[in-house]
Amino acid sequence: MIKWIFNEPLNSSRATISKAERANMRKEYKKFKIFIIVNTTSLLQQLTKQLKNLTILKVAKYHGNETKYTNSKEWNKEFVKHDVFIIIAKVFLEYLRHGLVQMSLIDLLIFDDCDFASGNSDYNNIMKEYYFQ
Repeated sequence: MIKWIFNEPLNSSRATISKAERANMRKEYKKFKIFIIVNTTSLLQQLTKQLKNLTILKVAKYHGNETKYTNSKEWNKEFVKHDVFIIIAKVFLEYLRHGLVQMSLIDLLIFDDCDFASGNSDYNNIMKEYYFQ
């Protein structure tokens, strides 16, 4: 079950991750799973680089051109290896729709640059279809 949802102004995810990392260190046995949902590949690349340099958490990035998981076995291996998942909104929605990701396994969900969460946007559809059900 998601414990927190943050909607962050552009590029403020670093401070949130730093807080989450401190919380993670206090939890001896439970791995904290953080998903940062972004709208552009350039922001995904930027955040991935920054978080890998700023934290001891294992950071992974996912966007349509690079990584596609077609079955839950492949995704489960990936899920166990990482703490932070930076993912394009459209890809995240696709993973949810195919049952690869379950909201119940996410501890912290961050929508970076949440100005895009309106109308029929991927951000909005994620919340409508998988959070407010």
